[in-house]
Amino acid sequence: MPDDDVLTGERVQLRLPRLDDAEELFARVTSDPQVSKYMSWQPHPDVDETRRVITELFNVGIDHTLLVVLCDTGEVIGAIGYQRPAPHAVSFGYYLSP
Repeated sequence: MPDDDVLTGERVQLRLPRLDDAEELFARVTSDPQVSKYMSWQPHPDVDETRRVITELFNVGIDHTLLVVLCDTGEVIGAIGYQRPAPHAVSFGYYLSP
């Protein structure tokens, strides 16, 4: 998906993460223990960790990650992602702020 593409629904948009999303993503999502409770990662200790994830893990290799953004406020409320580990398989997941 090109950088300027956005998938828009009635209530949310899905778009590629940008480095300037790190502070909001940290404040609303990645620092919250409720969000990471069933994930394979721990809450981020600081915004630098969220920046590192955006830069080094999101959309690198087989990873495809989009942020979930509320249409009416522009608030980042989570992320969805998928990987295609093999041509016949897809691994999909998401996390949302409470």
